[in-house]
Amino acid sequence: MRILLTPRQNADISQAHSSTEGFNPDQVIADKGYEADHFVDAIGAKGAKVVIPPRSNRKNPRKYDHHQYKERNLVKRFL
Repeated sequence: MRILLTPRQNADISQAHSSTEGFNPDQVIADKGYEADHFVDAIGAKGAKVVIPPRSNRKNPRKYDHHQYKERNLVKRFL
């Protein structure tokens, strides 16, 4: 697990790539703030499962594991 703290005015996606740098995760669970094509593609290139819900304005929404996404809640409560 890696936790990166940034100023409140920074978008979540600004630290997305550095948060997975040096890791070869089995899966990456994140909220919609991390649902950028470049980040999703980078996760897939590492061979990891992407567990990020698509934004509501997506024309072709990606599928994701709803049950696995619920695990994100445990991390949020930990922080």
